[in-house]
Amino acid sequence: MYPEGIFFQLGILTVCAAGLGIVARLLKQPIIAAYLLTGVLLGVGGTNIIPDSANTQDIAKVGIVFLLFLVGLELNISQIRRLKNVVLVTGLVQLGVVFAATYGATVALGYAPLTAAYLGIAASFSSTAVVLKWLTDRHELAALHGRIAVGILLLQDVVAMLLLMVIAGSSREALSILSGTAWLLKGATFFVGVWLLTKYVLPRLFFYIAKSTELLFLASIAWAFLFAMVADALGFSKEIGAFTAGLSLATLPYSLEIISRIRPLKDFFLTVFFVVLGLEVAPAVVHGNLEIIVVLTLIVLFLKSAVISVTMARLGYPKRPAYLTGAVLGQMSEFSLLVVLIGASVGQIPDEIVAVTSAVVVLTVILNTYWNALNRFVYPFLVKPLKFIGGQVRAKELRYRPGRKEGHVLMFGANRTGYHILKTFEKYKEEVVVIDHNPEVIRRLLHRGIPSVYGDIDDYELLQEVGLPDARTIVSTVPSTPANLYLIRHVRAHNPNALLILTAEQVMDALTLYEAGADYVIIPHMLGGEQAAQMLEGVEAHLTDPAAFRKRRKSHVEALRRRHRELVG
Repeated sequence: MYPEGIFFQLGILTVCAAGLGIVARLLKQPIIAAYLLTGVLLGVGGTNIIPDSANTQDIAKVGIVFLLFLVGLELNISQIRRLKNVVLVTGLVQLGVVFAATYGATVALGYAPLTAAYLGIAASFSSTAVVLKWLTDRHELAALHGRIAVGILLLQDVVAMLLLMVIAGSSREALSILSGTAWLLKGATFFVGVWLLTKYVLPRLFFYIAKSTELLFLASIAWAFLFAMVADALGFSKEIGAFTAGLSLATLPYSLEIISRIRPLKDFFLTVFFVVLGLEVAPAVVHGNLEIIVVLTLIVLFLKSAVISVTMARLGYPKRPAYLTGAVLGQMSEFSLLVVLIGASVGQIPDEIVAVTSAVVVLTVILNTYWNALNRFVYPFLVKPLKFIGGQVRAKELRYRPGRKEGHVLMFGANRTGYHILKTFEKYKEEVVVIDHNPEVIRRLLHRGIPSVYGDIDDYELLQEVGLPDARTIVSTVPSTPANLYLIRHVRAHNPNALLILTAEQVMDALTLYEAGADYVIIPHMLGGEQAAQMLEGVEAHLTDPAAFRKRRKSHVEALRRRHRELVG
């Protein structure tokens, strides 16, 4: 008999998740898989130390609230609006095709039509928690496929809220036009209220609050919970409320401080969420429904991803972001569990469907995580069909392709560290071709007349298109060790004499890149420290002349303002 209570459950959950997380890290396995396995081992499918309980589920929901709050803080919503056409078309096509395929397959296996409809709805949604964690961990929220994925997730949330209202209404009586109108009015009131608060109240309120970093931290969390509770009370999801709270605070000059302080909380509660998902797997039910679980897993993992990628390709988007968007959305959502739980609670579907859905959620999350981790190896094979079905690339910033070049500089990434390096190359009139996965960066560079291409380091076809075999110097400001190792192998195989300058975040990563063949490795925080030390040495030498230091301050402020104008323009 194990101790009961939230303290013991949270304690054992945290210790086991940390232990398996360390093992996964040592074995170079996806850490999400370790968290899900922790839940399976601790729940009814394993030792039954932590039976699935309301306490752990509530704690897990806090992680989703914090995650959506941070995404709202970090997301530039105007960039999502520019992609509204591809988000709407791709999202709706995917929802329709996956629902139809799941419904047909489930009925063919002998399940009731209403049960098939519930499973079709559940299979159509992708996991907000998994997708956003993956994108934020890999710094890909600003990438084209990241923005489209977030837009599709938001569309799915809206559809989900409408479906919940229909399910709730069908459990009592037919949904009336009056109740639907009331729901729309509540939504309009909520969002108008948010706009008014953001415009007239927040700047003054947080100007006072920000004088204390401790109060800023607490008030930000309170703001997220307040919006989540209000949205929930109005019939919307807590996630939509938290996301809206983040968007409202994103306009403030303190948003970066808020993000840095809340991120560790988000990471902890999100870990609990993944463990709780694993707790809900019941082996006996899985064994008795293995056939439908396998079919649903195949539909969610492969058909959903393929529909998204093919639709984007037909809309004229490049094959790589089309493929990556489909790949990252190929799992079932935590919201799918909520749908079937409500269906079971009102007696419309059998209770065992909840356990079936839990098993599919866990399976698809684990398999999709491995799929995305291995994208560098599987992409060249899986992307081939998109070459034949893709439409003409329409977006201007994605159309540019350089002609034949020799002796030029290839530069991967031009937004942060790369911005200053690019300025230096321009100063010395070097011929540079920039590759970046952020379409906003490409748009700004093309506007300035700098040859720029949308893409990633590990796009093997793109490396040939931009003239990598004939480049004199190759610079990567992308701090991804696996991507840079791939680049080293490709460069040394096709252009062994090129000067290769790479970027790393940690000292050990830099040493790994040197051993693999890099000519020089930039470590940004070390360069920043060295520059600060040189500046302070200059201050020490001019203690009797503070005017020299103030002059440097003035030029720094002017440079920052120029950079800000470029970013917002």
